Amino acid sequence: DIFSTFLYSIRDNRTWSDPFMSDSSRQTSARSVNGLAWAGGNVNSQAIGVLSNGFSDNDGDSVFSAGDCALMYAPSPIEQGSSISHFTDDAFPNELMEPSDTGDANNLGLALYLLQDLGWETQASRTSHIKTTGCGAYPDNSEILQSNTNPLNITVDGLADTFTLELTDKNGDRVATQPSQDGNTITIPYPESGEFAGEYTLTLTDGNETISINIVRPLRLVWSATNFMDNHARQTLTIEGGEAGTTYTLEQSPTQVLNFFVNNEEKDTTTAESNPALFNPAVFEIESQNQTEATSLSLSVSSAGKYSSVSLENAKAYPSQAYSINIKDTHNRAIPNANVNIDGYVLLDSLNLDMNYTADKNGNVTLYLPESGSNVIATVSHRDYLSTNINLNTSNTDQTVELQAINPKEVAPKFGTGSGGSLPIWFVVIVGFLLRPSLRHLSRP
Repeated sequence: DIFSTFLYSIRDNRTWSDPFMSDSSRQTSARSVNGLAWAGGNVNSQAIGVLSNGFSDNDGDSVFSAGDCALMYAPSPIEQGSSISHFTDDAFPNELMEPSDTGDANNLGLALYLLQDLGWETQASRTSHIKTTGCGAYPDNSEILQSNTNPLNITVDGLADTFTLELTDKNGDRVATQPSQDGNTITIPYPESGEFAGEYTLTLTDGNETISINIVRPLRLVWSATNFMDNHARQTLTIEGGEAGTTYTLEQSPTQVLNFFVNNEEKDTTTAESNPALFNPAVFEIESQNQTEATSLSLSVSSAGKYSSVSLENAKAYPSQAYSINIKDTHNRAIPNANVNIDGYVLLDSLNLDMNYTADKNGNVTLYLPESGSNVIATVSHRDYLSTNINLNTSNTDQTVELQAINPKEVAPKFGTGSGGSLPIWFVVIVGFLLRPSLRHLSRP
């Protein structure tokens, strides 16, 4: 129904009418307490600067601003007649359409604009706005932050079907790559030059009304790791979205604990390539060395004022600990190509560490883990042996692991290993040949 079309699950980032939204997900969001929102643009554009509580703060600024959305009433367990069909009872100022009378609601409030979202014609004038795929709305002079790699898709409500549009840069110049329009749906692609970073203005006009929306596209930082560790050479930063030839400077604060390299040369500046398909990338390699304790730091990228600075906040650099694992069978023989799989947790993911290791011909594996005080569990396995779990911590850095064969006959000791085993056929043949004269002599009568 039309009402359910605007119910929005915050966890799933989908409206209830989305074909990829499952019934079980709808049930979960219906009793999620603070996980069900209203996706109608009229409600959420009129709630800007009005609601001080009872909303999804999508931009984290603690006030209802463009892009945020009003919450619905979704208690657990379900309350028949109240759940879903009312605004949350946490709404403030109080709303008429809360599940019960909470006082001080002496006008229709957001209920009027909810009726507009459903298609009712009301006497109150509609305020034109645009909507993204999320639950929030953006009225005139709002700001949209576009920081992912996908084109920005928006819908327009309140303007005539014949409205015109134009995208300009911060200097007021029309940009080369203009948005496309299909009815009241607009798609804003990234420019063909690969340079998307900057500030833009989208202007929509239908002859009677104009909406101007500010679109901010920051430089995009692609970190291979959001924390850092000694003896880990796979840490990189790729900067995307600037003009080819732009010079970037990478800085750290408050302490100098990392080393930056470009093409194996230590330096803190690099230049964007001319590669529009990859958004003109510029790459730093990052190394951490000689840490004695976990150190907090922030990293920022600047471009001499060409673009706004962007940063990685509250990162940590960790000292590392080497772990040596020797894998053998029950006959004390090395097991080459055995596998050591680390059970992942958030810190290891943020360090972009390998989780899988393979033993060398001597059954040895050496790996590095952060000295974080956490116990790490690893699984040691081989297709011919029973797997076992081991603990990796700073008090157990060098250990031998013994695996038991699944089928002992298939991995029986071979001749010459010092552990017994059958004689090879070539040895039997040669010995038999050498003994033939003696055998012939002994066989004479």
